[in-house]
Amino acid sequence: MAEVEPISLVFREVLNDPGLAEGDYQSLFPHYINHIKYDIEAVWSSNTRRNSSAKMTGKIIANKYKLDVSYKADLPQEKLAILRSYARSNQEWHKIMFTNELGENITRTFYFGTYNVEPYCFWNGFMYYQSINITLIER
Repeated sequence: MAEVEPISLVFREVLNDPGLAEGDYQSLFPHYINHIKYDIEAVWSSNTRRNSSAKMTGKIIANKYKLDVSYKADLPQEKLAILRSYARSNQEWHKIMFTNELGENITRTFYFGTYNVEPYCFWNGFMYYQSINITLIER
């Protein structure tokens, strides 16, 4: 039985990393990803409205992705610190590549939205977590 590849979630221009060549991607720790949920949200034209019979009129002008990435609780502290720095960086836009349900690699421009960490306990000088989540929203 072939080994299943981990879910891929990678992005470019990580905090202006000088070691990152054009076309290279930096991993967002795919071996620690518990799951990725993504929504494809419709963006409607500015003249979208409901008419007098409550029928909606307008056009869908684009579809945008929103990714919710959940990490395993055993994400090491140093990787958690890197993930937190990505979420809090001043760099607004990041090229993110992820694999959809059809196995296609999708590359879009995202910003880091909500960063959420739910602590479990502090033991022997280390914080342990129940969940670590980050939301990425397409530009």
